[in-house]
Amino acid sequence: MVYEIYFNGNGKLRTSFKTDFFDEVYEVLVSDEYEESILFIESNLVKYDNVIVHIPKSTQRLIFSVGLEKIENYYSEYAVVDIFCNGQSVFYNEEGNEKYDIDDDMPHTAVGKNGLLEVISNKIAAPLNMIEVFYDISISDEIEITAPYKFSLRWYAES
Repeated sequence: MVYEIYFNGNGKLRTSFKTDFFDEVYEVLVSDEYEESILFIESNLVKYDNVIVHIPKSTQRLIFSVGLEKIENYYSEYAVVDIFCNGQSVFYNEEGNEKYDIDDDMPHTAVGKNGLLEVISNKIAAPLNMIEVFYDISISDEIEITAPYKFSLRWYAES
């Protein structure tokens, strides 16, 4: 069951992780009883070194910086134009083969700061306490941000 969070029926990494009950499953997974399962999942995840994914039981917090741009005639006042991790742009289309571009014809939605934190958490299968999100401009918690429905977070493009 835990394997299916990350991988599809063919053993390939999912484009979107199954995170519906992630917090509950993760809490059980990181107990000592499932050490072998974690090692098995980790040994399969490391094959995908271009994808940003939280390794279960890892103590490394991932820190993201979100680039925003003031926009007009959209769902909200600001839009996500880039996402950085360790100073590197990691914001790609869902397939992971091109950098995300707000001008591409993709569906978007409006989310708050906490909503974007949850979206990023789901994209990398990480508990909320293992990530931090900062913004390149100061915005209040009430501001809604336009973000794409589908995107991926990767160190480099899929070839």
